[in-house]
Amino acid sequence: MKLHLLSMGLLGLFAVPLTCHGQSVSPGADAEEIKSLVYEPASPESDFVPGKVFQVRLKDKDESVQGVVVRVDKQQKRIFVRTQPGAAPRPIDESAIKQVDKAVVKQAGNSKDQSKREIHQIEIFNGGLRTVSYVGLTLSPKEKARLQEIESAENELVRLQALADREARLADLQIAMSAERLNTQRIINRLLDRGEVIGGLIPVAAVPVPDIEGLNSLQAANAALTKARQNVLVARNQAVYQDGRLVAVIVDDK
Repeated sequence: MKLHLLSMGLLGLFAVPLTCHGQSVSPGADAEEIKSLVYEPASPESDFVPGKVFQVRLKDKDESVQGVVVRVDKQQKRIFVRTQPGAAPRPIDESAIKQVDKAVVKQAGNSKDQSKREIHQIEIFNGGLRTVSYVGLTLSPKEKARLQEIESAENELVRLQALADREARLADLQIAMSAERLNTQRIINRLLDRGEVIGGLIPVAAVPVPDIEGLNSLQAANAALTKARQNVLVARNQAVYQDGRLVAVIVDDK
């Protein structure tokens, strides 16, 4: 079994803002990075994405919410920010926001937005079988359960797809063998019909029926595969994807 780690740096999964000389920094940041960390206005068009480190100032309260953006609900006009590892993301209505700033690291004339992944994907190859494992150390218990549901649904789909492929190959083989048996029996029948047998006897030979056992197994495997595909669609509807990568899961925030 070969493990293929798609994303490295699991120790820096989360960027919970910490206060250091009036600045908000992420765990693991070196001294030079702390000195160069600043906040700049965030752009709603490009910066409101999972993983960005935000400082959200509220209108009605003298309060700033600092943390990592988990997801953005454009339909409900809310953003979800995780303020502590393991805590449920805090929903913030757009109408309650006064200003949103993003953390930016500036060094040697260059600048980059500070962002941290919360969910990492590991691919596991066992021969030709590929399964996935999702790691989300900073997620809440509900989010971890939802992440496990997605992982289980996807891996079950992979397993059933492999089973259906095997049953299809077996069914093809059985059909081919049945066709050969049928052709052989027809040749024998013609020889018997002409009396070209020892003793001159012409027994009545039954025409073999194609073996349908493999077809029944294939139908069962395909039915299970269809159900597994539906389960994956349902599970993925409770997740957020960015550039084809799972970045957040959706759970009831009540």
